[in-house]
Amino acid sequence: YGAWVTCVSGVAGRQVRYVTGNNWRGQQEMLDSWFGLGPDAVADTVRVEWPSGAINVLTDVSAGEITVVENHPLTEAPVVTPALGFSIRGFPNPGTEEIRFRVRARAERPADVAIYDPAGRRVRTGTLAPGEDEFPWDLRDGNGLRVGSGVYFARVREDGRTASTRVVVR
Repeated sequence: YGAWVTCVSGVAGRQVRYVTGNNWRGQQEMLDSWFGLGPDAVADTVRVEWPSGAINVLTDVSAGEITVVENHPLTEAPVVTPALGFSIRGFPNPGTEEIRFRVRARAERPADVAIYDPAGRRVRTGTLAPGEDEFPWDLRDGNGLRVGSGVYFARVREDGRTASTRVVVR
């Protein structure tokens, strides 16, 4: 059995994949599904219809952001669940010169932003003042050196809440 995954975005339109896995040598393969979004950095809707009949619908999904497990809560990668709509998203993703992180559902307090490499090393930090909702990253580390290509994680903390997102630097 497999799952039907439907992705809808402005430029690319509606795309559908049927995702199945196999069991080879007693190990289940990852069930990855890839969609071409063209110039869109965000899919308007991602819908997953599971063999069990369960349906998950996600909106405003950043490219490369979703990990879905049947019968478990949906989470963005890395696994940090935004509280009450508190979230962070990077665009463009992938980025080549700059990535801007937009934070949703901000409180009127300062927020700390940190960017990490895949090994968990903090490469850049900053603060959003009350009322600000965007943090620009020039793809440089704390010493002013351009970071290498690869995957990076951004985390925002504010008033006891934490949200994170994954971005790709090219």
